[in-house]
Amino acid sequence: MSWAKLKPGESFESLMRRFKKAVERAGILADLRKKESYEKPSVQKKRKQAAARKREMKRQMKMNRSKSRSNKSFKWNKDKTVKIPMAPPKKMSTKTREFKQEFNKKHRSESNYKKPYTKRDNKK
Repeated sequence: MSWAKLKPGESFESLMRRFKKAVERAGILADLRKKESYEKPSVQKKRKQAAARKREMKRQMKMNRSKSRSNKSFKWNKDKTVKIPMAPPKKMSTKTREFKQEFNKKHRSESNYKKPYTKRDNKK
């Protein structure tokens, strides 16, 4: 339970502001919203899997961004006067490659794209 004591000479508004921040930090309102309605276990599982996929893709994008920036084979010393040679970048792991292939199969297949409407579809 969150609480805030009134400090000497403190206004009610600033006390309420501190209390609201304490409640927000504790995650009470977020927890309340989450428990507002029942979520089936299968829906929970799907939501968590989607969040995990999103985190993984974000991590991959971040890695790819940093790799593209570091195409150089050297780095500078602190004074920026001498180039220090660097080891070549590591190859993508098998697990990552498999994850990307699986993601592309699921999300980039032809069945996921809507076909444009034609008059012939209406005649069937």
